[in-house]
Amino acid sequence: VRTSTAKWDLSVDVRTSSSRGMVFFMGDQMGNRYVALYLSKGRYVLAVAYDGKKIKIKSKAKYSDGQWHMVAFSISEKKIRLVFDGLKTREGNLPSSYPYSQINASIYLGAVPSLNIQNIPKKSFVGCLRNFQVGRKHMYTYQKNNGVLPCLDNILENGVSFFNEGGYIVIENTFLINVEYRIAFSIRPRSFTGILIHAGSNQQNYLTLYMEGGMLTASGNNGAGEFSLSVTPQQSLCDGQWHSVAVSQKQNIIYLDVDTNRNYTAALSPKLSTSHAQPLYFGRVPVNLETPWLPIQDVFLGCLNNMKINDKSILLNKMSNIHGVVSLEGCPAY
Repeated sequence: VRTSTAKWDLSVDVRTSSSRGMVFFMGDQMGNRYVALYLSKGRYVLAVAYDGKKIKIKSKAKYSDGQWHMVAFSISEKKIRLVFDGLKTREGNLPSSYPYSQINASIYLGAVPSLNIQNIPKKSFVGCLRNFQVGRKHMYTYQKNNGVLPCLDNILENGVSFFNEGGYIVIENTFLINVEYRIAFSIRPRSFTGILIHAGSNQQNYLTLYMEGGMLTASGNNGAGEFSLSVTPQQSLCDGQWHSVAVSQKQNIIYLDVDTNRNYTAALSPKLSTSHAQPLYFGRVPVNLETPWLPIQDVFLGCLNNMKINDKSILLNKMSNIHGVVSLEGCPAY
């Protein structure tokens, strides 16, 4: 968001348990002229700086309680004002020399890239924002999103959330397609179509499990020839309930289990000479990995939990190889 106004009147709803972090910043990143709203020890601080001079006002109460609070601030020719929940107000005086009409800068919500100002947070607060307004006009669009996730409800269940913007996690870096394996997990989808798991960079050695129109299909090639099998669950996968899914290979038989439904097919004897370890992805096929032979490229939308590979649990909330818009914080409870 870019702005250039003679009087600033901004407001935003914030929910956080953070005691420290940047919420709003506008100005130059060297600190000559800026307006910043941030948290310090749970209290909001509005800082205004220009040409080496700084003015700060701070809330008396702490607002890092995990509840929604409306924070509004305005800057006019003579005053700065900070208002909380429409009731509690803090004010400060501006000298007549303050160049309130001369700042033309981008607005940052959260952390600011390459910020070089002492005594204010360089990192973002952790929490949620909504209803951001400039001049009482809602700001619905942004120029750039740098890894910001959608807000989740207060009530969360264990799991990993995948969103419309698309994202994936690397479950394992050394997955072998042509040996016996079992991959099991629980999903609660919000779309009938999407990639669940994928491994492999060419059509002669790959494994993919995907949903298409509510039907689950496992397809692959263990080096000896392609296979494909599908299961149509008795219950809709988008019914708000968790559904168990497993794909496995044992003695050249490929099994696909969805809740209590099972299908299987025989695969040709794998060629061990073609074996090499591959990353195992969940959520989508990475953009830089071309898979034109797959019938879909849709991202998974929903929640993942209880992931196991060869009966070994994967600690999803400890994963670090995450790409795109994925939240490890939990899944919204239905």
